[in-house]
Amino acid sequence: MKKITRSMLTLLLIISVGGVWAQNHKNEGTRKVTPAPEQTQVTDKQLPPDAIAPTGYTPAAVPQVEQAVDAKTQKAMENVIEMVEVDGKMMPVPPKADRSAPSNDAVTGAWRITHGIMPVTRFQNASEATNNDGCINYIDFPGYSGDPVSGMNDGVWYKFHPNTDEEYTITVDPDGWNCEISVFWTHNPNPTLSDLHYKANIDAGGSGDTEVLTLNLYAASTYYINIGYYHTPSDGAEGPFSLKIEGPQGNDRRENAIVVTPAKLPYSVYQDASNATNNDGCLDYTTFLEPPASGGMNDGVWYKFTPEVSGFDYTITVSPTGWDAEIGVFYRVDDQGPWYYKGHKDASASGGTESITLRMNSVATYYINIGHFNATVDHPEGPFTLKINYVPPANDDCDNPISIPSSPLPYSHTQYDAAGATGGIITYSDWGGPTGGMNDGVWYRFDPANNNIDYTIQVQPYNNWDPEIALFYGLCNSWIYKTHADRRGRGGMEEVVFKFEIFVVPTPENDNCSGAIAISPATLPYTHTQDANGATNITNPETGETHFITYGDYGGPAGGMNDGVWYTFTPDISGSYTMSANPNGWDAEISVFSGDCTNLVYIDHADDPETLTLDLTASTTYYINIGYYHMSKNKPEGEFTLSLQRNSTAVTGVTLSPSSANLTVGETQQLTATVQPSNASNTNVSWSTSNSSIVTVNSSGLITAVSPGNATVIVNRRNYKPFLYGSNCR
Repeated sequence: MKKITRSMLTLLLIISVGGVWAQNHKNEGTRKVTPAPEQTQVTDKQLPPDAIAPTGYTPAAVPQVEQAVDAKTQKAMENVIEMVEVDGKMMPVPPKADRSAPSNDAVTGAWRITHGIMPVTRFQNASEATNNDGCINYIDFPGYSGDPVSGMNDGVWYKFHPNTDEEYTITVDPDGWNCEISVFWTHNPNPTLSDLHYKANIDAGGSGDTEVLTLNLYAASTYYINIGYYHTPSDGAEGPFSLKIEGPQGNDRRENAIVVTPAKLPYSVYQDASNATNNDGCLDYTTFLEPPASGGMNDGVWYKFTPEVSGFDYTITVSPTGWDAEIGVFYRVDDQGPWYYKGHKDASASGGTESITLRMNSVATYYINIGHFNATVDHPEGPFTLKINYVPPANDDCDNPISIPSSPLPYSHTQYDAAGATGGIITYSDWGGPTGGMNDGVWYRFDPANNNIDYTIQVQPYNNWDPEIALFYGLCNSWIYKTHADRRGRGGMEEVVFKFEIFVVPTPENDNCSGAIAISPATLPYTHTQDANGATNITNPETGETHFITYGDYGGPAGGMNDGVWYTFTPDISGSYTMSANPNGWDAEISVFSGDCTNLVYIDHADDPETLTLDLTASTTYYINIGYYHMSKNKPEGEFTLSLQRNSTAVTGVTLSPSSANLTVGETQQLTATVQPSNASNTNVSWSTSNSSIVTVNSSGLITAVSPGNATVIVNRRNYKPFLYGSNCR
């Protein structure tokens, strides 16, 4: 029912982010990885010193895997600049004049590059870098045995901790200056320059030339990369450059899976997995517990996820670029427990998006493998975008809110899956409120039991996001703004206090077909303005279910509409009629039926525009319904203006009966004029005589003989030639 009464007044409560999603993805879910035994128990004295972990030292002290820095975070880093294409080459935008020294100007402020996803690319303008530690003389560092005067400027610093012993390539592409790369290693988690050991350096090109350094790095050490002017001892200016580190995928192995925490949902990341290896061979699903009958895939790259609560559905979507991907999902209940198969998806051809929805439980950790679909032959992976999110919650839409009981209070409810909420922005001024707005998040409904009592609503967010509460009353998508609250900032509890007042919209008299407003033919052209906000859908008295008008139930086509308000019209003349419903701010539909209210027969309908032109038959009763356009969502009607008119029909002829007569003086004769067609818009005629001294005629066509002679009686119809009638008087 769309009628609003005291007992069923709906207060609509929406809880969502104030503005945009603002979850903190940086540094959340950072996990420490203990190296494999062959990395922590190295005793071969022939290995380089940076491959050997000292007693008591574990690389786990340095976070190794976290979510990759996204574009927004990268641009927010100090002195990072946009890149533009110049002559087919990506080059940095020129630096601003007011730049200060970058925060990674010294080794103590080195920017960390995580090994989560390879390759890693960074853009920086180092024009304001200083030689704060003086020129770097390699002879001052343990491990160097080359030219004693070799060195470079102290430029800007990055630090990198590999999570596997592999070969890596470091590439620096400078814009207009002569750079050098030097690499150092340490076991000190917070080193100064004096704590570093020399590893390698490269200066093979001239000004503006790309420098490339390929070397073996080890998970036992942390590496510091200096990018600066090539010369020593003079201090030269650095400039813009791009840095790329290439190596094995950090999440190439299952044990190094990138951690996705519930706090990161909705999660989205881009990865180029071109360097992924089939290190564990192809995955055979039948080797896991609870497997399918057959199937498998390449061992690609890995992510892992542990739900916060059980019983929710999650959607995993992979959009590959130029290769045929498959998603495989596996789980285990504890770190030493057996592996179980959960599900897989390979429904699309090369380059097609794959998506799988699974219900997950908090007692398990789920491992997601993204690899080539082939189950037996090793094929290369490639770039892809991974998205993980809750399935949209049940109360994602205003039409399906969670009902808050009016008693007993207080009421408490925890919702974990609001991160999956969809929808756009709700602007308060669209619904009679102030400026401002919020995201369309999740919905609750509250029907207060008492009048003029203060109620308090409190929302405490989890996982450090910034909620807003908005309160509306009325019906979905025809809300009336009540109040809102957004005062606490990220992670803070929001509170709104409101008082309930009775708000009743009367049901219109023509809410049902039996109460239809009758339109008289005499009132044409007809117009009528009505506010149908209180109109209801017919409800089945036995089941209480809302009944929509379904055209097929009345002999019509597929489709239907809300049962709005009704009019009835019985024309007195057959012909063409046009009717229009002109809604004010809502989406209306108009439909026409014949028969009677207990046995309606479909004639026609119209939506956008709500105008019909129909041939109607005289003495037949028609029923006109004007309601919300949707056939399954019960929505309110609003104000509209109905117009109905009979369309103009031209006259094609006039006949007279009788066509001639002989009269004696004083005798009368009634003439009858018939206009064709019978449904002509204007059937009025006028009468005249050629000689009133012989014959007279009145306005209804009655002629009288006055004196002997001959005269002609003329019947006139606008837009049609006169009809002549001969009269002979004796």
